[in-house]
Amino acid sequence: MGQPLKLLIPQRFQQQHLDDMQRVLSGGERRAIGKSVELVGQRKDGSEFPLELSLSNGSVEGDHFFTGIIRDITERKRIEEALRESELFFKESQRAASVGSYKFDFTRNSWASSEVLDQLFGIDASYDRSVQGWSALIHPDDAQMMVDYLTEEVVKKRNAFHKEYRVVRKSDGQTRWVIGLGKAEFDAQGMPVSLVGTIQDITDRKASEERLQLAASVFTHAREGIMITDAAGTIVEVNETFTTITGYSREEALGQNPRMLNSGRQSAEFYVAMWSALTQQDHWYGEVWNRRKDGHVYAQTLVISTVRDGSAKVKNYAALFSDITEMKENQSELEHVAHYDLLTGLPNRVLLSRWCWTSWSCSSPPASA
Repeated sequence: MGQPLKLLIPQRFQQQHLDDMQRVLSGGERRAIGKSVELVGQRKDGSEFPLELSLSNGSVEGDHFFTGIIRDITERKRIEEALRESELFFKESQRAASVGSYKFDFTRNSWASSEVLDQLFGIDASYDRSVQGWSALIHPDDAQMMVDYLTEEVVKKRNAFHKEYRVVRKSDGQTRWVIGLGKAEFDAQGMPVSLVGTIQDITDRKASEERLQLAASVFTHAREGIMITDAAGTIVEVNETFTTITGYSREEALGQNPRMLNSGRQSAEFYVAMWSALTQQDHWYGEVWNRRKDGHVYAQTLVISTVRDGSAKVKNYAALFSDITEMKENQSELEHVAHYDLLTGLPNRVLLSRWCWTSWSCSSPPASA
């Protein structure tokens, strides 16, 4: 009691306080009377705290006076700051995940959306946020499907909204794939009142799925046999043509080593050269004789490629092969016809001439220097 008011004000704000009080006393700031303002206060121990000051004035026998009510709003400020941080975190999380939020009010034919959703839709604050405006964002080919889904699944069956569909972004006309999640609320008559949820941009994911589906289709329907192993050489996947050529089912091949197809016709040096090429060039191409499950030997053209991960470590080996046994047999028959007499089966003039030329070349003395 009896102390000046500046006792409650930090040193750096005292002059500003005196100036403000002078304006109030002179009648220039009567607008502050009856209102609350937020200031910084100072405790006895010198620590500062946020406060709310409410001023009122009165008079007694012609003497004017002011009364003030001070409230410590430290806890309120802490909660406000936590809310701001939470809102910022929520916005950044939405932006990072390309997830926007919305609330549709059917009773007012209007909807509100988050900043991230506006960016996804390519709209601004002036956009028509009615049912018609929302419908205009949906891709024309998906429009009827969405009407049917909302009517049957969400309104009639009262299921949660969970649907993938396409929208057309207004800012640039791009088609974007999205997944919508939401929950509808209904009134006592069973009519929808609101729909609250999120919408996420899944365009990149859909593109990846399409590439995977295409790769899977090519893998399944390729006319060539395909075999994939891990870095250790264990078979991890084969296609249907592999089964057709080798006779081994997918279940029989998985977990095995390609050595199960070895016919024994290639030397150890052959495989050393093959693995050397794979190590140095990441691919190898050639012809190989392998053995089917039933024991028959067959010829194949074989391409092996090394698959590496982002750190250049070997992740897989992919082998692509075709059965060329029939071509080899035809080639052998043509060579026999070209070099042997059809009636006697003896070497003909062409083959004898080749043998003679070869013998002469090998026996001729080297030319003098």
